[in-house]
Amino acid sequence: MRLETRAIHAGRGIDPATGAVSAPLHTSTTFERGADGSFPSGYVYTRDANPTRDAFEIALAALENGHSAIAFASGMAAIAAVIESCPADRKRIILPQDMYFGIRSLIDETDIGHRFDFVAIDMRDLDALRDGVRDAPTGLVWIETPSNPLIRVVDIGMACAITHESGALAVVDNTWATPVLQQPFALGADVIVHSATKYIGGHSDLMAGAVVLPAGSPLEHPIRMIQRHKGSVAAPFDCWLALRGLQSLPVRMRAHCKAALEVAEALDAHPQSRPFSFPGWHRTPAMHWRSSRCRDMAPCSPSW
Repeated sequence: MRLETRAIHAGRGIDPATGAVSAPLHTSTTFERGADGSFPSGYVYTRDANPTRDAFEIALAALENGHSAIAFASGMAAIAAVIESCPADRKRIILPQDMYFGIRSLIDETDIGHRFDFVAIDMRDLDALRDGVRDAPTGLVWIETPSNPLIRVVDIGMACAITHESGALAVVDNTWATPVLQQPFALGADVIVHSATKYIGGHSDLMAGAVVLPAGSPLEHPIRMIQRHKGSVAAPFDCWLALRGLQSLPVRMRAHCKAALEVAEALDAHPQSRPFSFPGWHRTPAMHWRSSRCRDMAPCSPSW
């Protein structure tokens, strides 16, 4: 099934009560008990599970070719949950030097910064990554590509291979590329993280995050328990908006890329433009770009 088709149909179905073809919004916090005290619908309390959140999680997992997704109230809540699930006997977490500023704030301003051994490296330098995972027992390697804000591109396949040699898990932040442009599981990723607030939502009117996992992931249970018991669940309305956003995601990403290419070509042709980064001209396996003005890149994944 084409990704465009999954974006429209995954997680959705005809409402059996009304025949509605659009997914309903379920705002109820509690659900009906049966005469015997059971919950025949399978839902008990909306913090534990909610039909609208389930629909969004199923749809996002399908787009990423994953087994399950776990939706959070924000991208930072999703990031924190993954970090907190780092194996207790492997406290080192390797981060990219260029990363979303919220992660730096999380480390500097909360207790998470004292609970783990964070090391930042240029993730494009594969030798530095090898040294980093060898120096100490490493639990997670965090790969953000394209990075925020410098749009640095990391070879996901090679970074994941090096990560796995050390017994660590590779986490890929796929917020900027989205599953339309990049499929990290096919390149060896163990965890995918999203801020659904960005391209997935697409309209600047929701806040949500998500963690996507493959079948058999050792992190699924601990991350699901963090979502449930720490209460950082995505609200039903935000999930409904994100589910709606997924339907147009493939079309919107093509429009974004087309517009970005036009801007890059205009800058490249302008005699007074300065060097800039644009991954749209990048190819693999060799570094290859159109102009000396386009710089600060490294080999990217074949799915770009």
